[in-house]
Amino acid sequence: MAAARWAEREFPQFTVINSGSNLGFGKANNLPRPRVKSDLVLFLNPDTVLLKSSLVSMVQYLRAHEEIGALGCKMRSPNGEVHELGLQYFLSPWTELANLTFVSKHTRRWLSKHSPLQDPQQSGYVTKLYGGCLLCRKGS
Repeated sequence: MAAARWAEREFPQFTVINSGSNLGFGKANNLPRPRVKSDLVLFLNPDTVLLKSSLVSMVQYLRAHEEIGALGCKMRSPNGEVHELGLQYFLSPWTELANLTFVSKHTRRWLSKHSPLQDPQQSGYVTKLYGGCLLCRKGS
């Protein structure tokens, strides 16, 4: 709770919402949706550090490309290593279960030769993004 009090003190222009428990990624990110007044929503993990111009660039890109619903950014580890985007297959509960159950670093290399794979160093359209930093259209 100390972090919430710190956030309220340091960022009075924002509203801190205490859910009371760990709701999980999706439910927690949807909790404040009714309070969002902007047409864009930034989902940012608490351990994510944005580079100075990242958010401005992301907003400008989404504003210029109405056909895009969500935008992620290049994710780096503290040592500078770029995170893989993972296999870009059609998302379903079954494909996610298979991914979590059967895919290892070794099988991922083999699967990448037979499945779509997006180079994280290049911009491009993907079927899934990771939630560390997402800028999305709010929608209706």
